[in-house]
Amino acid sequence: MSKLTDPVEKLGLEARGYIDTRVDDLKLQAAKGLSEGTTALAGLVLIVVVLSALALVLSFAGVLLLGELLGSYAKAAFIVAGVLFLLLVVLILLRNKLFRNSFVRLYTGILSPEEAEATPIRTQKQLDAALARSKNRIRKREEAVRARVESTRSFYSPKNMLISAVRSDILPLFVRLVAGRRRRKK
Repeated sequence: MSKLTDPVEKLGLEARGYIDTRVDDLKLQAAKGLSEGTTALAGLVLIVVVLSALALVLSFAGVLLLGELLGSYAKAAFIVAGVLFLLLVVLILLRNKLFRNSFVRLYTGILSPEEAEATPIRTQKQLDAALARSKNRIRKREEAVRARVESTRSFYSPKNMLISAVRSDILPLFVRLVAGRRRRKK
């Protein structure tokens, strides 16, 4: 690196670090969005399947089996409906634990395998924490890039370029001229 290109090269390194940090953040956001979307879809499919099973069982098998045992088909229908309704409620309440965390692990492993090995993200809470850390890293990188841009801008300002030229080119030339004249006078 030369003295003249040093600020630009440092700016390039800061920009590269910023871009890498933004890409990591986008991967985490994609994992979060995909896990939430897939969880919602899987939960909906599960609810539809359970509701379908609930309707079928209420209509046929449960009523017929329990109706004969209890002597009343109406009581049998209510018992079967109650059991399936409780199952549906349990599935709805546990859908995040059953599905979302599995999808979080899956998507973070797919989108950023090197990060998944270093600090595995297994739950939605860990994913949210990783996103918060990523946002903080991005903010710091943005500040570093802004500072580097300002430093580069001031380094290449006309005033500094003139001073730099005087120091590096004109001043040594002037010193040699003065020294040469002194030698001649002696």
